[in-house]
Amino acid sequence: PIPCVPCLPRLVKIPELGTSSSSEEGLLCTLDSEESSNDVTIKQEDEEKVFEVKEVPRKVPPKGVLDFDLETMGDPQQHSEYAMETFQYYKDRESAFRVPDYMNAQMEITDVMRGILVDWLVEVQESFELNHETLYTAVKMTDIYL
Repeated sequence: PIPCVPCLPRLVKIPELGTSSSSEEGLLCTLDSEESSNDVTIKQEDEEKVFEVKEVPRKVPPKGVLDFDLETMGDPQQHSEYAMETFQYYKDRESAFRVPDYMNAQMEITDVMRGILVDWLVEVQESFELNHETLYTAVKMTDIYL
């Protein structure tokens, strides 16, 4: 079994407790704050492997854009270290899921009617203090339906 990255600095093998039938042994992780090397040695059944933990530089937003993710970097719920990659992924996929221009073929509603509906959706989003993504999703679902 491969341990989690924070547990890599020092591994101690513990015998099976007899309650699990899925493994013959367990690993106990202990952290040693004195070690600061990026090279980690894992000993497993007299076999020694060395893994290098590479630090990838964090991507930053373009110049002039507020870096909100830097403010929330320590919060694990925000996933700030993956935000730029996540947004780039969705931006790359956006063209594949674009809603075609359907209003010219629509016989029962006009652009003005759709505008009134979208304005109402904006009011609902503001009154219930929903996320902006909720509004965008609602408009896209409406466009797909129409």
